Amino acid sequence: MHETDPEKIQKLKDDAARGLINHILYESEKMSGRKFSKKS
Repeated sequence: MHETDPEKIQKLKDDAARGLINHILYESEKMSGRKFSKKS
């Protein structure tokens, strides 16, 4: 991927980080059986 627009790059980073956090929360929910409140 060769994106040069700084705003698009930042959005991609934000999306990736958000996806990663959601995945981590999902995995820890499965392991602990606890439900985290979803923050939008």
